[in-house]
Amino acid sequence: MATTWMKALHRSGGIATALGRSVDYVGNHDKTDGGELIDAYECDPYTAQSEFIFSKKLYAQRTGRDQGRHDVIAYHIRMSFAPGEVTAAQALELGRELALRWTKGRHQFIVAAHTNTKNPHAHIIFNSVNLDCDGKYSDFKRSAIALRRVSDRVCLEHGLSIIEKPGLSK
Repeated sequence: MATTWMKALHRSGGIATALGRSVDYVGNHDKTDGGELIDAYECDPYTAQSEFIFSKKLYAQRTGRDQGRHDVIAYHIRMSFAPGEVTAAQALELGRELALRWTKGRHQFIVAAHTNTKNPHAHIIFNSVNLDCDGKYSDFKRSAIALRRVSDRVCLEHGLSIIEKPGLSK
């Protein structure tokens, strides 16, 4: 059974600063078995911050769009499991699968499994700009429900339980 959560990362204090805080937290070596539980898609996990910023600049050049300080530079997803249900390595793989399905393979992302709590969990940060640098992910009303459904499908396909009657949350 996995719970999910998603948050937009805004350009507070500059793109590099805002993105750096999240990437540093997700890739913390103390929480990822010395960096062993970190993976990425279409970027290097250790240079993802720079690669996201570069694609952001290409997007601005190609489209002429810049939303200033209100711009969403990336999204942060957490996928958390019940204690003992999966190993940290499995959480990493399930997080990667969730990220690929959620982004449809159109956005760079890093994924890391954390081992610092009793419940294994994966953090995913995906670039708001697509791989072609000509469009952005568009968050939508009730996206949290859609994300939960994708997560539930991943869990069921791997023989894991799901929350049958999820309550409303923030």
